Amino acid sequence: MNSRGSFLILFSVTSFIVIFQFFILSPLSQYEFSFFHQPIHSENFVIASGSAPSPTASTFQLFQDASRNNRIKLRGSFTKLATPVEFERLNYGRHLASKSSPAIDNSGIYVGTDLGDFIAFDFDGKERWKLRFPLAVRGVHGTATLDDHSLYIGDYAGVLRRLEKETGQIIWSTPLGHAIGTSPLLKGGFLYVSYESSSPLRGYMAKIDALNGQVLWNSQAFPEQSHSSPSYDEKNHLLFFADNSGRLHALSEEDGRLVWNVDFEKPIKSPPVLSNGRIYVGGWDGKIHCLEAATGEVLWTTEIRGEFQSNPVVSEEKKELLILSPSTKSLLWLDLATGKKKSSLPLNLSPRQALAGILLINSSQEALVAPCEEHQICLISVSSKKILAKSDLKKSFSSVPQYYRGKLWVSLDQGGLTSISLFP
Repeated sequence: MNSRGSFLILFSVTSFIVIFQFFILSPLSQYEFSFFHQPIHSENFVIASGSAPSPTASTFQLFQDASRNNRIKLRGSFTKLATPVEFERLNYGRHLASKSSPAIDNSGIYVGTDLGDFIAFDFDGKERWKLRFPLAVRGVHGTATLDDHSLYIGDYAGVLRRLEKETGQIIWSTPLGHAIGTSPLLKGGFLYVSYESSSPLRGYMAKIDALNGQVLWNSQAFPEQSHSSPSYDEKNHLLFFADNSGRLHALSEEDGRLVWNVDFEKPIKSPPVLSNGRIYVGGWDGKIHCLEAATGEVLWTTEIRGEFQSNPVVSEEKKELLILSPSTKSLLWLDLATGKKKSSLPLNLSPRQALAGILLINSSQEALVAPCEEHQICLISVSSKKILAKSDLKKSFSSVPQYYRGKLWVSLDQGGLTSISLFP
C-alpha cells in the first residue's frame, strides 16, 4: 500500500474516533453541541407554501390524554374477547420486545420496532409504509403521538421526528440527546418530551414547536436518565416526569424551570398519572405515592412490594386506583383518597409484562383490559372484581394494549401486530 493510501486510512480512522468521542462519549449539553437541538427539515419543507400543515389537537396520545390516565368511554357493551389475529412480525432484533405500543386514529395504526423501523398499517393489518431510523440500533421504545396530519416519534438514537401520516415522509428531525425512550406529549401546538444522555447519565425535558421542530426551551440536567413520559396539569401549567434516580419533577410549562421535585430514591419508569389535582406514581421502591400536583406534598404512600413500573389507572366513578402488581402477581384496588388496599385479584403476571391496562367505560360498567397470564389478555370487571373474558395471544407482550372501534391492538414480543375483537 502506498503512503497516500496509508494516510487516507489513518485519517478515516482518526476522524471516526474524534466523531465517536464528540457525539457519543462526551457529556450532553446544549452549550457544548451546536448539532443537538437544531431541527433538520426535509427538502420540500416550506411553511409558507402549506406543505407542513399547522399541528392540530392530538388524535392519539399514549394513555389517551395529557393526564396519562388510561380511560376510554364506549357506547356499546363488552363482555367477550375474540380469538386474536396476528399480522406482520415486528420485533425480532436486538431486544425481542414490544416496547413501542400501537398508536391509532381513523387514518390507521402506527408502531415502532426493536429494529429501528417505524411502520404504518391499515385496519386489515396490511403495511402502508415503513421507515427505517438507521442510527437507532436499539430500536424505537416510545409510542407515537398523532394529530390530524402528522405523527411525532422519538427513537433510541435521540432524534425526535415529525412524519406525514399518509406517506411517512419526514417533515423535520430534531436531534435532542443520546436516546429518547419516552412518548411525546402534544399540547397547544407544542411538544414536550423527556430524553437522556449516556455520558454522564442525565435526564432532560424539552419544549418543541410542533410546526418546525425548533427547541423553545431545554430543562436543566437531572441526576439520571428518564424513561418516564411527561404528563401535564392544565390548571397549574406544570409538566411532570420522573427519572431513574427516583426523583419526580414538576417543571413550568412556560420556561422549563424546576418548580418542585421529590426524591423517592429508586427508579421511576412510568408516567405520573394526574387526576383531580393529584398525582399518582409508582417506582422500583415497591410503593405507590399520591402527591398534591401544585406543591409536591406527599399525601399518602402505600407499600406494594417489589419493583413496580405499571401505570396506575384511576376509576373516578368508584374512587379507586387500579394497579397491576408483578411482585404480588395480582391486580390491586386502592382507595383513591387514602391509598388503603381494598381488594385484589390473583393474576399470573410476569415482571416485564405488567406495564399498564386500559379502563373501558360504558353506561353500565367499567372493565380493565390487562395482561393476566404470560401470553393472555383479560377483560376484568372493576365492580365485581372478576375476569369476564380471556384471550390467548400465544406470545408474551410488554407493550400497552390499545383500543379502537371495537378492537384491541397489541404489539407482541418476538411477534407481530395483533388484533382482538370485543363483543357484547
